[in-house]
Amino acid sequence: MKTHTKNGKDILVVPEPPSLYVFAGMQSPTRSYSLLPGVVDPEHEQEFIREVTANDVRYVLLSNRTVGEYGIAPFGAGYNKIIYQWIMQNYRKVGQFGPLRDSLPDAYIMSIFERKSTEPAP
Repeated sequence: MKTHTKNGKDILVVPEPPSLYVFAGMQSPTRSYSLLPGVVDPEHEQEFIREVTANDVRYVLLSNRTVGEYGIAPFGAGYNKIIYQWIMQNYRKVGQFGPLRDSLPDAYIMSIFERKSTEPAP
């Protein structure tokens, strides 16, 4: 994260681990350091998107962590659907971290999405 940031706030990590911001010495591009269920209610999803846009977020790191302890489907399916759909429309998957060889079937994966270019091709 440190080597790919331009302003210290242009990488978004969702739906959580805020610890990645701490380890990288960065700030969240939004006031919310986590998108666990209930943190950003449906009425405030557009505000969250405006904050991401205002901070010129180039990369989104999206974890596959389920939230069974909340009794709801994962990010994008059970909650924060508008934010998830916006990410899918405006970013493209360029890589991922995990799973490791010999991982369990539901291994933790962090997908890397890069903002789609809004500039015309040369």
